[in-house]
Amino acid sequence: MNRPVIRRVGNGVVIDTYNKRIAIDKVPKNVSADLYLVSHAHTDHLPPGGNMKVLASNETIELAKLRGYKYIADNGDKYRDIELIDNGHILGSKAFLINGNILYTGDINIYDREFLKGFRPPQADILIIEATYGLRKYIFGEYNKLLDKLIQKVYKSLVNGVNTILEAYPLGKTQLLTNIFKDYENLYVSKSVYNYNKAYQKLGYMKETKYKIYNEQNIIEPILLIKSNTSKIDLKKFRLRTKIIRLTGWMVGREDKGLPLSDHADYPNLLRVVDKVAPKKIYTIFGYSKYFANELNRLGYDAESL
Repeated sequence: MNRPVIRRVGNGVVIDTYNKRIAIDKVPKNVSADLYLVSHAHTDHLPPGGNMKVLASNETIELAKLRGYKYIADNGDKYRDIELIDNGHILGSKAFLINGNILYTGDINIYDREFLKGFRPPQADILIIEATYGLRKYIFGEYNKLLDKLIQKVYKSLVNGVNTILEAYPLGKTQLLTNIFKDYENLYVSKSVYNYNKAYQKLGYMKETKYKIYNEQNIIEPILLIKSNTSKIDLKKFRLRTKIIRLTGWMVGREDKGLPLSDHADYPNLLRVVDKVAPKKIYTIFGYSKYFANELNRLGYDAESL
């Protein structure tokens, strides 16, 4: 059997096997394939919708609807050779094991977090792995230690009468944060975060709690606000001093601004995934893919960047 041809097309991947073409994630509209796979519901991975038939988790299909992408679940016999594996990124996110020997990771996180299971990769001959933080300097540390540090920072601020804003991507991390801080009396969330929280509740992953949608009236300070990184807040409206904590892997080396609490794997954990998969061939994609491929080659792997 010939080795499959794997290439990047747009922001997605196309795999030509001996008997079918498989398109994964955000391939352009004009790409035709026998199968379409979608790893998760972040827009940089969602292909054009329009009643497109895809293999994805139910959670991904439902969350994609909120973002304006309509898909039809396609779970027929033609998918018998594709296994969906929890990859720990956001709710419903999956890796794909194709024909038992090609592993596409999608965006990954190895840690169990609230209602998410961390990525436990199987072995495979061919690995297609994300490299968002595939640069050696991106070392986040253990998730539980980072979370403890965040909780201490938050409650220290609130006890001292300081309004505290946690800023992150609206789908994924903010739902985990809402779950973690659900018992704080003056918990508010921005509108976009609220919409995704309600979707998580509908899907059975979060319980209704007493948090409120943030607006500039009728707030009780000091507040804890969980907001999207794109929503604007007028800090002059607050009576008390306000502290913003940004939560993303890009905060490595910028801990005065936030913490590198990320839904992605850092550089050491990307290497751990590669070691566990033990592939004969590696393709890196997204982020620092060229750098990460060079690092893997230096370590003795056969790797190239898509």
